[in-house]
Amino acid sequence: MCGETAPENSGLGGVGEKQSSVLEAYLFGSVEEAQDLSDQWLADYNENRPHDALGGLPPAHFLPYVPKLKSLAESVVRNEGAYGRAVGGPCS
Repeated sequence: MCGETAPENSGLGGVGEKQSSVLEAYLFGSVEEAQDLSDQWLADYNENRPHDALGGLPPAHFLPYVPKLKSLAESVVRNEGAYGRAVGGPCS
């Protein structure tokens, strides 16, 4: 993981490929129509679809937890001096 480049570790999981397959299933009357459908699909994919990285929650349901997690992370960073290195891994 340490030596991976951004595309190898981007976490996108083939979004472009999935989006292309959706777009290929339709015959569009205009570029604007294709863009509109693409935007709708991408919003649904990013906001409503369950994500493994979020414990199976869709981002819209995970969002209320973000302030609590941010507060917890800040607390860990503040206490790092008192307890030694609190956060880190093989890459740091």
